[in-house]
Amino acid sequence: MDKQCMWKLSTGRFVIKELYKLEQELEFEHAIHSFIIDIDDELISSHFNDTELDEIDCAAGPHVPDLPDQITEFLYEFVGKKIE
Repeated sequence: MDKQCMWKLSTGRFVIKELYKLEQELEFEHAIHSFIIDIDDELISSHFNDTELDEIDCAAGPHVPDLPDQITEFLYEFVGKKIE
């Protein structure tokens, strides 16, 4: 992966590289295998320093586009209905 496309923290560490290092040490499945970063998780909070954790926490998430009106209207047809 090109370093220009990687998330670089102000400390100079690349998030993807750090997650890779962490996952190599694990003997069990963890959320970081799916690139899910929970700063309250003990594994994450012990690997990153406070500055990095704050930076990760304040980062904007991806933009999720609104559903088209046609799909929204279709989904509203199911409000209040029960599965029998």
